[in-house]
Order: sequence, then structure tokens, then C-alpha cells
Amino acid sequence: MRQSLVHNNTGGTCRLAMTLIFCLGIVGCDDNGPALQQVMERGDQLFTSEQAGNMDAMLAQYDEQFFAAHSRDDWRRQLETTRRDLGDLRSFTLRQKHYDTRLSGRFFIFEYQVIYDRGSAWETLTFINPNNSPDIRLVGHQIKEMRS
Repeated sequence: MRQSLVHNNTGGTCRLAMTLIFCLGIVGCDDNGPALQQVMERGDQLFTSEQAGNMDAMLAQYDEQFFAAHSRDDWRRQLETTRRDLGDLRSFTLRQKHYDTRLSGRFFIFEYQVIYDRGSAWETLTFINPNNSPDIRLVGHQIKEMRS
């Protein structure tokens, strides 16, 4: 009789373990849901601010962590130089998006093809959604000019 109880208990434990593995697998495979949508909106806001010529609104998108590595004034000058060299921003298209979860939070890396009056650029934006925080932070921006 004792063997029967152990057998039934093992079966229940096994079913519970399989259910947990299945549920965790579903959660692990999501597309980052609302955070992903927020990041897409933030990328759009950044380039829309640039199209409107509103440098202050554009700079407001960046996290202070970004400005710890690049001074706000230096980055402003870099953006103004890009605009002077390539002209006004005409269009931007999200071409690739990558995201992964690390110990510090979820990282989103978005690559845009940006068309200016006198050339184009591939621009990479890096966002982080820190653990235990609803914030989406823009912590990286790389501009690779492609002159025509």
C-alpha cells in the first residue's frame, strides 16, 4: 500500500513540474508586450522631435545615464553637426529590433534607417527597462552616416 502512495505522489509532482515548465516557457517566449510598444513609441518620439527641429524635446528623451558618458552639450553639437552635414530629416524606418533580458533588466536595441536631405544614416537606439521599474530609458544612440 505504501508503494501506491509514493507512486501517486510522484505522478502528481511530475504533472505539477511539467505544468510549471510549460507556463514558464510561455512567459519566457513573449515579445516583451507593453514595454516593447513603449520603446517603439519612444523611438518615434525621438525622430519626430528631430523632424520638427525641436532639439530640446529630442534631448529630453535621453536618460541621465547617457549623459554620464557624453556631455549634454557635446551630444547636442554632434546632433547639430549631423543635421548640418546631412540636412533635414525626411523619414525614418525601424529596420531591426533585438531584445533580451539580463540581470539588470530588459534591453531593446532598435536599428533605424534614417533619410535626410543630403544622405542617410543607420541609427541604433538602445533602451533599457530596468528590473522592478516601469521606466523605459534611452541609454545609447549611435549614428552611422551614409553620404550619397
